[in-house]
Amino acid sequence: MRHLYQSKFPLYWLMVLSLIDDDLSGTELSTLVDNITPDTDDTKVIDLLVEAGIEQVSVNNAIEDVNQHLINMNYSRQQLNQAIFTDYCNAMLHIRNGDELALQDIGLDKVVGYSVVAELFGRCDIDNNLENHDYSQDYIEADPEAGSHEEFDNNKDNLSNLKLRLAALARIFHMFRITEPTTHFRVFPSRGEVLDLFNENPLRIKA
Repeated sequence: MRHLYQSKFPLYWLMVLSLIDDDLSGTELSTLVDNITPDTDDTKVIDLLVEAGIEQVSVNNAIEDVNQHLINMNYSRQQLNQAIFTDYCNAMLHIRNGDELALQDIGLDKVVGYSVVAELFGRCDIDNNLENHDYSQDYIEADPEAGSHEEFDNNKDNLSNLKLRLAALARIFHMFRITEPTTHFRVFPSRGEVLDLFNENPLRIKA
């Protein structure tokens, strides 16, 4: 994840990778991360994916699924623009620290876009339930800290484990979306309720 964060890997192609069923070793994945940027031509990216050992049909199906997801979410690839994984992580850190107060810094369009990305990463969750924390299947070696090793590991840093980590990020993003309001609200202590009076946070899921 650190390697991915320090690269310029496009969010669009990370979405595609997250839907690939074929596995890649850490070395193969690392090579892709090093050679794909927002400026890399689509044909070149597809060639690199196939050269890494992914079946052409798997690449085509994943691209089709991502494009359909964007259509379903009323969002376009062009709106993702030059967005990279680093931007996605930084936005999550801003939201973690500032919630709605961070939206004006990030920008509404980008926040909505990252939400679209998180929705797709949510498919990497084993049981497709981002609110369910099952350590035995949601984390590498059933331990949230298992992926924090310092040295590169060709086995642990493979595509399958990357998808588990992307699901974990999607789970965090999802929990941000169901938090209580932080800018304009009314508290009812006797009822134990917090009423959202602003109701314009694109992150929040309404019951």
